[in-house]
Amino acid sequence: MIRPVVSLPQLDAVDPLSDILQKLRLTSSFFSRATLRRPYAVEARGLGGTAIFHVIVAGSGAVTLKDGESRRFTAGDIIVLPHGDAHVMAHEPATQGVPLASLPRPPCDDGLPTVTQGGGGEVTSIVCGSFAVDAHYRDALFPLLPRLLVRTGDATTAGWLDTTLRLMTREVRGAGPGSDVVLTRLADIVVVQVLRAVVADPPPGTRGWLVALRDPALARALVLLHGSPAARWTATTLARKVGMSRSAFFQRFAELMGEPPASYLGRFRMMLACDALSQRSATISDVAARVGYASDAAFSKAFKRHVGSSPADYRLHASDAADA
Repeated sequence: MIRPVVSLPQLDAVDPLSDILQKLRLTSSFFSRATLRRPYAVEARGLGGTAIFHVIVAGSGAVTLKDGESRRFTAGDIIVLPHGDAHVMAHEPATQGVPLASLPRPPCDDGLPTVTQGGGGEVTSIVCGSFAVDAHYRDALFPLLPRLLVRTGDATTAGWLDTTLRLMTREVRGAGPGSDVVLTRLADIVVVQVLRAVVADPPPGTRGWLVALRDPALARALVLLHGSPAARWTATTLARKVGMSRSAFFQRFAELMGEPPASYLGRFRMMLACDALSQRSATISDVAARVGYASDAAFSKAFKRHVGSSPADYRLHASDAADA
């Protein structure tokens, strides 16, 4: 396991995706491989709060959730389970398989842990990974994402990610000067590439920022909200900034984001507040002003409504956790 991955590279927010990705602070990541031969079926337990992805390097099959929702995959596909749902990877749709935890995972020739399972047929080669996002950011940016996302047909991306992971395992084996920094940056790049691939082609019915970033007006609105969270934004002012009528903007935002602009902004402000309080880098009054509240009392009331505790209690708990 590679941990901690402290943050994604701090690039200038030249586009909406860069702005979102700057705020996804990764707390851990893990990568492995799977070599599966038809017929095969491997059951992976869920990882609550941790996203899971699979990059299909070769072969084909189906990924199936425990409730039966299933999608077929082939070489070049990228599968993402944003909420870490339990699932089965098999040559045909299946809700049961050999438990992954029961299979040995010796390192393959590039050093990554590798699961082998199945019969003697066609090989399906998969790069598997998981990444955890700081809870404040996950709660603001991930709740409306579907349980299963599949980005189809990009063999170039799959090959590029496969090569990147080989570089990472080479760094692990070599452990030379600066290896920790190199591993952190490469892990960042892998996760960014996975999310970029999904943003490029979200499945029908997806709501949240993954699909909103494909809409020029909503993408601009998100950049405005994230760039100046303390501003007195309303649906009217945002609509004017992006060149839409208020009613059309409000309807599109609610439809694609799954909630009204004010609701999203409120959650986003609390995400920033939680982060600042955890860092112990500012007073509660400073945090309140930074996220758009004119008084400590108004901020404390909103914070307790969203988070369930007062800012002072939250800071104390975060300090105790950091010192443990």
